[in-house]
Amino acid sequence: MSSSDDCVAKYYTKIKWNLKALHYSLTAVELLLKLVQDAAKCVSGGIERYIAYKGCQQSTSFIDKTVLYDHLHSVKSLIHVKDIVDLSYERVGPDTDGGYVMVKGLKLKDTEKIAYSFGIGAEPGWDLAMAERGYEVYMYDHTLDPSALKFSNNHCHFFPIGVCGNIAMDNCQTLQALLQKNGHESQHNMILKMDIEGCEWEVLRDVPEEILSQFSQIILEMHEMTDLKIASSIKHVLGKIARTHEPVHIHANNCSCLINVADMVIPQSLEVTYLRKGDAVFKPSRRFFPTEIDRPCDKKRLDVELGYWS
Repeated sequence: MSSSDDCVAKYYTKIKWNLKALHYSLTAVELLLKLVQDAAKCVSGGIERYIAYKGCQQSTSFIDKTVLYDHLHSVKSLIHVKDIVDLSYERVGPDTDGGYVMVKGLKLKDTEKIAYSFGIGAEPGWDLAMAERGYEVYMYDHTLDPSALKFSNNHCHFFPIGVCGNIAMDNCQTLQALLQKNGHESQHNMILKMDIEGCEWEVLRDVPEEILSQFSQIILEMHEMTDLKIASSIKHVLGKIARTHEPVHIHANNCSCLINVADMVIPQSLEVTYLRKGDAVFKPSRRFFPTEIDRPCDKKRLDVELGYWS
């Protein structure tokens, strides 16, 4: 008997004994479903990894799980990753948190090499790597002391300012205002990187589609993916981006916990790279994520297997 058969037999025994004790109570039904799910994961060889990465200190009722499943299913349907024809991928930035996979091979004039980076934190590795590639990098983070940041590369331009939606906030400006301030209203091949710890949903909700269309690539760190309180905002933003760009790469941030509901397993934080629809030919993705050029955000933990995402 194979190891997979042993695994199934073990869980079948558990299910059989639970069936004897089943009196159609909700608790028993949930337990039975959980055992079936665990058996399936065991057969695929992934049960240890699922257990290792849950890490969420929360519980949900049966009704909450049903709503959450519908939400996650909608989210996944809005991030159907595509492969690109005649272009390749490269990792930009450090081999840890703060590095991202981007599209390589786009032909740009030197005057078009402009990148906007929101959310710098303690790791400006992506910004420095883009500057080394000849990009003028406009870096924004209102939580940092500018005196603590020293850049020898003249292509780096740091501002202690945050980005916000249409609701005014102290020391924050809209993306439209910042483009205008820097004289970039007519630029149409810029790059946008945003890692602003959950504020991205409000900011991008209020950014007009024509502004998003000015960016050839968008590298977006998505937070709070399973928060039902902002589910409508998440789906609205993902739908808006999907009208102008295609997702071409996805990676799970293994610093966050995983949510497992029925057959859906999604981390709280995702890193997604988008490419503007008119900039390449796309086809359904056949890549398994993470890919060979991905790196775990936390090197002390294994990377999270998202599998196929198309």
